[in-house]
Amino acid sequence: MILQPNTTINETEACVLLKEERRNMILSLMREYKSISSVELSKKLNVTQETIRKDLNYLDKNGLLKRTFGGAMPIPSTDDGFDIQDPSFELRKISNFKEKDAIGKFAASLIEPKDTIVLDASTTTLQMVKYIPEDMDIVVITNAFSVLCELVKKEGVSIISVGGYYRKSSTSFLGSITLKALESYNINKAFLSGNSVSVEKGLMDPIEQEADFKRKMVEVAEKSILLAGHSKFGRIAPFSDCQITAFDTVVSDINLSDEIVKKLENLSIKVYRA
Repeated sequence: MILQPNTTINETEACVLLKEERRNMILSLMREYKSISSVELSKKLNVTQETIRKDLNYLDKNGLLKRTFGGAMPIPSTDDGFDIQDPSFELRKISNFKEKDAIGKFAASLIEPKDTIVLDASTTTLQMVKYIPEDMDIVVITNAFSVLCELVKKEGVSIISVGGYYRKSSTSFLGSITLKALESYNINKAFLSGNSVSVEKGLMDPIEQEADFKRKMVEVAEKSILLAGHSKFGRIAPFSDCQITAFDTVVSDINLSDEIVKKLENLSIKVYRA
């Protein structure tokens, strides 16, 4: 949701806004206005100035905008930081939040009791674990610190963390130790996302070690499920994770084109638009 100049949202709409959505809207307004005051943001989003202050402090702390006296301004970068090759985890977490939430919710429904699954460090799988029932009898293996923090809240879920080199910007453990650890487990399903997807070139990432881990996930799992919003299709990244035919299932959002769906189904891949 992007607000145009001179528009506001009403009180009912403001009440249902999630924190991530509100912060995403603030970043959208930054691109539109280049500089905006806390008072203006408070009026446009129909929330208190104290709420805006906390949002701006959070976004500033995570390098997503620059706080100014009484307001904020965007940090100069390519396309205002919204189309960079390797965006920060915090920026990815609030970008396209509604799509990721819908995809994550549907993906969680594909898990069955007694499954052993592996999850990558994507923001979509982070949304997915929020929908796993607390008492579900499954084993979850992950290299993602953010996912671990969410899973510890669920009493019935067994958790296995694979170690390695910790990459702060993606909250992920990577490297040869991480890859070797995955070979020790019998995994039913791999759930993963990526920076870019192409029917012809497959899943791609801007960081080689991230691509290595996802390639290993697909290699060791019986079934692999790709979680990817429509905006990721057609983009290109430097490192190849795997070919698109390595996936049994693709879960995307309702905006994924019929043309891409047809191409995927012609490759015997199940496609769901959440």
